[in-house]
Amino acid sequence: MQTENQDDPNSSNYAHVATESSAPTQSAPQPTTIKGRIEKYFELRERGSTWGTEIRAGCVTFITMAYILAVNASIISETGGPCDLPPNPGDCFGNSPTPECITFFECQEIVRLDLITATAVGALIACLCMGITANMPIGMAPGMGINAYFTYSVVGPWFEPKKVNYQTALCAVFIEGWIFILLSVTGMRIYIAKLIPPHLKSAITAGIGMFLALIGLQPAEGIGLVVSDAATNLTLGGCGHNVYKDGVDTVDIDKGYLLCNQFGLECGCAEGTSLEGATTWLGIIGFLIMVIAMINKVKGGIIIGMMFVSFVSWFRGTEVTYFPYNDVGNARFDYFKKVVNWHSIEKTGGVLFDNVNFAEGEIWVALITMLYVDVLDTTGTLYSMAQFSGLMDKDGNFPRSTMAFCSDAIGTVVGATLGTTDVTAYIESGSGINEGGRTGLTAIMVGILFFLSLFFSPIFASIPPWATGSALVIIGALMMDTVTEIDWRDHRQSFPAFLTIIIMPFTYSIAYGIIAGLVLHGIIFVTDKLFDFCCMRIGPLQKFNENRYKKEEDNNDVNNKNKDDKDDKDDDKTGGSDKNDIELVEQEANI
Repeated sequence: MQTENQDDPNSSNYAHVATESSAPTQSAPQPTTIKGRIEKYFELRERGSTWGTEIRAGCVTFITMAYILAVNASIISETGGPCDLPPNPGDCFGNSPTPECITFFECQEIVRLDLITATAVGALIACLCMGITANMPIGMAPGMGINAYFTYSVVGPWFEPKKVNYQTALCAVFIEGWIFILLSVTGMRIYIAKLIPPHLKSAITAGIGMFLALIGLQPAEGIGLVVSDAATNLTLGGCGHNVYKDGVDTVDIDKGYLLCNQFGLECGCAEGTSLEGATTWLGIIGFLIMVIAMINKVKGGIIIGMMFVSFVSWFRGTEVTYFPYNDVGNARFDYFKKVVNWHSIEKTGGVLFDNVNFAEGEIWVALITMLYVDVLDTTGTLYSMAQFSGLMDKDGNFPRSTMAFCSDAIGTVVGATLGTTDVTAYIESGSGINEGGRTGLTAIMVGILFFLSLFFSPIFASIPPWATGSALVIIGALMMDTVTEIDWRDHRQSFPAFLTIIIMPFTYSIAYGIIAGLVLHGIIFVTDKLFDFCCMRIGPLQKFNENRYKKEEDNNDVNNKNKDDKDDKDDDKTGGSDKNDIELVEQEANI
């Protein structure tokens, strides 16, 4: 008797008989409508999702990462872009800037608006590539961290320029993008990803979750509950988001003000003003709304919380307003009132080949640094998001990974051409995945919203950080679930995993966390081999080697027993998976 594979759709159990004389096997009927074909291509039903879920997930992902439109432009414009720098930057501070400084500031503002457009276009193209070719629910945009490295370490801020100019640094990003594409197409990047062991992949997801939570707690992109401190680096904040810059502002320091240095890079609270900031408390209220909505299975709980906080913050004359009555607030409100606005790129487009100088060694160091940071950042984010969305198989792979890796490389090339830095996968995608996003339709929706932001950028750029920060903290908490997949009794797993998790938030870098875990994992692997080699040849050490492996076997037995107990509990919760499996087999046999 010949046994056929009942799971194979091409087997005779699934074939359709055409005639008695000719019975060619055919696959399942193909959908005839455009909607059906789209659902089949994106595996909508196979992944247990719906159109409404994917659209909602795309909206949530976009809202949590919409801050990049304003933040990325603000950071990179600090370089001055291709504008002519003032000969004496010191003359530009104070109440009486020189004519050269005024001309520069006007050019810099145009560069900032150019970069908002460049950010949106780069994100749009990368998201469409990710959704259409890779079918992954991951949002793409110019990466935070790498843009700060580009601005402050490679080019330098306009008042302290370095040897590498803006155009040369952009050209390096462009070249790095093409190298990225080459690594992805040839499969070398996937090979690099496979070097990461499973327990480190789980640790990367948890570490990114902690990193997200830290971002959500800080003032720049969060609720401001954590601020800078000269003694301990970080401390309790909560004094709001109104910024007083030393040597620049002349307002009276009162509660609700962040005390920042001249360039706004280090901010803390005045003594005795912690937890007195109204915007921080509004962010906490938004956080509670999201938590309660999620506990009670309210769909769109995250977006409800963010929209509530944003709407309250758009009223002027309140302590929580995003548009205070000062120069910054007035500029924001003037931009917000436009509602619909289009700005074409004037200064930054296509300048990456102008005034290029690769003679300086610093640019080659920068190119290599940006390449490995981008590889590790994107690899870690893609694998953690694939794991978080349940798309990773038991071997640690996910579908269409090559196209996923190519998507951010293509976005990087496009972004560099328009004037911005590396495009990468965003960890904020976890918010959309938590809303149920499982296919590339989520990424396409994010891309569509970035396209709309080209026209409605005043609205999207006016979502305050205390509205998005709460969502980042919640997603960070959800991503910590992967720590249960690490065998904490096995120190060969626990120490590298723990180092990976804590290094990411403490160094503000995903790449550094991955490097730390891999280095320690490699050292442990080499020392294990040395122990084995020595113990096999030195008599007194053979007994020690036997005891060493015996303890490991005992630990494995305990872990396997705990895992079996957990599986039994899960079966009890679901009503018994064995019974369900038997019923499923009987149904297949009857087909």
